[in-house]
Formats: sequence, C-alpha cells, structure tokens
Amino acid sequence: LDVRIQGPATASLSNYNDPLVNYIMIKKYVVVPLSDLEAKIASAKKEAEKIDTYTQFSLEPLNKAITQAEALVKAIKENGLEAQDKTNQEQIRTAINNLDTKLAGLTVYAPNTSYKPGQVWTDTNGAPIQAHGGGIMYDEQSKKYYWYGEDKTNGYLPARGVRVYSSTDLYNWKDEGLALTAIESISQFETDPLISKLYEGRKDKADILNDIGTDRVIERPKVIYNEKTKKYVMWMHTDGPSTTSTAMYAKAEAGYALSDSPIGPFVYQESNRMDRAPKDATYNGQPDQPGMARDMNLFKDDDGTAYLIYSSEENRTIYISKLNDSYTDVAGWHKDGNKERDTEYKAVYGEDYVRVFPGAQREAPAMFKYQGKYYLITSGATGWDPNPARYTVADTIFGDWKPLRDPSIGDKASTTFDSQSTNVIPIDAKKGKFIFMADRWKASDLKDSRYIWLPIEFGQDDEISLQWYDEWKLDTLDRMGKVSINSKLPEKVSVGQVPALPTSINVTNSEGEKLDTPVTWTMNPVNFSKPGTVVVEGTLSKLAGKVIRIKILVIPDHVRYFVHAGGVKTSDYVT
Repeated sequence: LDVRIQGPATASLSNYNDPLVNYIMIKKYVVVPLSDLEAKIASAKKEAEKIDTYTQFSLEPLNKAITQAEALVKAIKENGLEAQDKTNQEQIRTAINNLDTKLAGLTVYAPNTSYKPGQVWTDTNGAPIQAHGGGIMYDEQSKKYYWYGEDKTNGYLPARGVRVYSSTDLYNWKDEGLALTAIESISQFETDPLISKLYEGRKDKADILNDIGTDRVIERPKVIYNEKTKKYVMWMHTDGPSTTSTAMYAKAEAGYALSDSPIGPFVYQESNRMDRAPKDATYNGQPDQPGMARDMNLFKDDDGTAYLIYSSEENRTIYISKLNDSYTDVAGWHKDGNKERDTEYKAVYGEDYVRVFPGAQREAPAMFKYQGKYYLITSGATGWDPNPARYTVADTIFGDWKPLRDPSIGDKASTTFDSQSTNVIPIDAKKGKFIFMADRWKASDLKDSRYIWLPIEFGQDDEISLQWYDEWKLDTLDRMGKVSINSKLPEKVSVGQVPALPTSINVTNSEGEKLDTPVTWTMNPVNFSKPGTVVVEGTLSKLAGKVIRIKILVIPDHVRYFVHAGGVKTSDYVT
C-alpha cells in the first residue's frame, strides 16, 4: 500500500489538520508441526555431543533447553494433544526459539595464552572466574598455583563463600569449587551433608553461622601453608552486625579456616579483633573500637614468619601484625604460649605489630619483598570507586616506612587504571618478576567485576611503576627486574639545552651482574625549553628491552634553590 500524505498549509493554525493513516496488518497463520521441534532437538543434540569443541559453561544451558523441549514433545504425544492447538503452538515456537538461542550462544573453547586486563576472564569450563578480592598461593606439593577469591555470583549478598581455582601456567584456571562454603541456616549443621560433616561436634555453631553465614560479609580471602602444622591456613575479613550495631560493617573482625588440602574444604574456626593502637599513640582513629580489621592480606617472609596486614581504626590506619607459629592468631594475644587467647592484651609495639601511616585512610593492602626490601601497595578508601594507589618501602617489616608514592604512570594513572589492589604474585622474586593483582569493581553488577593483572616494573633505587597493557604475556616480566645504572649520567641542564646522553652504559642487572649494554634514548627536545623535571626513557637491548627512566632537572642559570624537605632527606633535598 503506497500512500502519499501531505498536511494542509494552514496546519499550524489548527489542532485538527494532522494527516492520519489507519491500516490493518493481516498475517497468515502458519502451524508449526511437532516434527519441526523434533528436527531442531536432533540437530541440537549433535552439537551438544561436541564436548571437546564447546565450553562446558555454554553447553549446560543448551542441554537444559534440550531436556525441556523433549519433555514438551513427550507430553503432547502421550496426552494425545493437538500440535496445532494455540497453546501448544506457543510452547512449540518458544521451545524452538530457546534452542536456537542456546545454539547461538555456544562458545568454542580456546585456552588463554596472554593476559587481557579488564576483559572477561573465563575458567577452563568457559565460565567467568569468580575470585574477587583474591590472592594467589603456589603450592610446592602439587606444583600448582591456587587462586582464592570472593564468589560474587549472587552479587553483594547472599554470599556463597570462597571459590578456588588451580593452574599450572597462570593463564588457564580450573574451577575447583568452593574452598570455604557459606552457611545458609542453623539447620544446615544437621541436614547438609558437607556442613554437618565438617562441623560435627562443634559447640560454637551459632558463632560460625554469625561469621560465615550467607547474609554476612566474607571478603579478601588469602591462604598460606604452614610447614610446621601441615595445614593450609585461610584468613579473611568477616563482618556483619555486632552486639552494639546493626550496620553490616560493625563487627570488623578477621577470621581464619584450616584445611589439609589447598582446594579444601576449609573448616572455619573463629574470628577476632586484632591488634590495638598503643595507649600512648598520638593518633588513634577509633579509640572506642580497638582491634578493628577489615581489608586484609597475608605475607610470609623468607624465614617462615607470617604477617597479617589489615586496615584498622575505621580504615584510617594500616596494621602489620605478626602471626603465631600456627598462623591462627596475631602474636600479641599469645604471649604466654597458650592455645587460647590470653585474657590480657600483651602485644609489644614494634615487636609484635606496627602501624603504618596512622590517619592516612588506606585499605586493600598488598605486600611483597624484593632484594631485601619490603614493598606495600595500598589504595585510598573510596568504596567501590577507584582511586590512585600508593606504595611505600621499608628495609625491615617493623621499621620505618618511606613516604607514600604513586606507582601508576600513563593514562588513567589517577584511578590505578580503574582498579583497586588486592595482591602481588611473586613469580620469580630473585629476578624481580612480580604481578600486580587488582579488581575493577562494578558496583551495579558485582559478579561482572573484572580483573586487572599488570607487571610490576622496578626502576632506580626502590622505585616501582605500573603501566597499562591491553595485552601482555609472562615473558614481559623478563624486563621488569631492577637494573641499576653505574655510568654517570647528567642530572641537570640549563633551560634550552638538550643533554648529551651516551649510546652505551654500564649497569647491574637484577641478578647482580655488571655489564655494558647499548641504550636507545627516547627524548623530546621541546621538553627542555622550560624549567622543570624531564623524565627520559632508555631501552637496553641486552636486557630484553628493559626500559630505564632517569630524571633530569631543567633549570635557569644563576638561580639558587631552597628546598623545604619537612625534616626528611627527600630526593629533591638531596639533589
């Protein structure tokens, strides 16, 4: 039907001159025979048999659709129903459409061979990995890596527990199930086969439910192995309403669980408040709530001593607390060697624990050790929203921690590439190979929160940096270790003067060897046209393309500078 419509010229003068077209759509009613559905089921079954081609995650909904369609065919035939009946026709059409949708959703399995930060990361079944706020442990017995994290399949709540994945290559992760299972109700201690067996004979079942119930907060799980007890020890932030408040983050405790296997099942033990600010502390972020523990991590030193690092005092202060020999509590509560906590808190500041940057409002701690120095990366406290990370360095874990610095460089450095730190993986600590683990939280759909893994690059002295890669592989870590420059390089030039830099320099590599290497400098002469600090990059061809960065001061002649260093020998002050 072709129609030409034109409104009158006087349409603007009246509300009744708009052209109007009515039409009737007539469709021929086509009956879909039951044989069409049966044919679709047959073709779907052929695809469902290709278990070595498609991911299990995409095959599961197809098999479910096949089962539903077969049940419909059986019901129509056995009950003598007419396929052309309107109700049955709707069901047949729906079943065919459902099968088509599930067939279109089939995903061919392809193993991961690189990291693609921020993209959906699936396990070996093809399902999105659910290990948020997590950490990695390498197990010497099984020679595998294990990734523990929060299962956010249900979003914020109800909690499912801690999920664990295993891997031999750090690219492809096998879902090993729930390492720690959240408990739905008190009745599960009697009726659930797993829960009833794990907690048989326990007198504190109400406390266990209060700590790891599905309506409670279970965050930041980390696991380390204890060689003395032969136990895998999991620590986590457990939270929920307290005896004095109904707020979800009122309890602010750290809990632990034990297992004989890295994949569990872990048996939950108890949660407690941790160390407290000293009585003579000049600053205490929450004096009425001593021992608070929220975002947390674990660090195991070379001598086997383990530490709990956590955000305390309403997230205003980071604490580093030494754990006891069994890794089941902070040392300060067990000064008399008792298995149970002493009634009196006896921790010695600087010996059992230390506070880092009181009042700095830091959380999400991640600690690692390189060339005898301790590094601690944290984030600001801005809820689900990202913020700039900061790192600090110390020569001893209970010593003086240097002023906070920003490790991120390049675009989106101000939000740590829209992510928040959760852990650092030591791939080969001696050679300076470490991976920064972070979460890109999606508050509107937490299960779709993505993972940001990036190489940690070591600069001069104790500097580290993070930069964005759309895609990278483990061999990128070959050029991330610390390289010290032994050659004398210019530290300053006059305004307008371009520094003369050598084509070869002498360096000390990450393994302590001295060598000469060609260097290619990346330099923009325009940057030296005004006063300031210019960062010049050099690429070392003999060291897998390692990039070094040097700072050159551009200063006018005949000017003297006075630096107020606040009583600290900062790099500016020394220069």
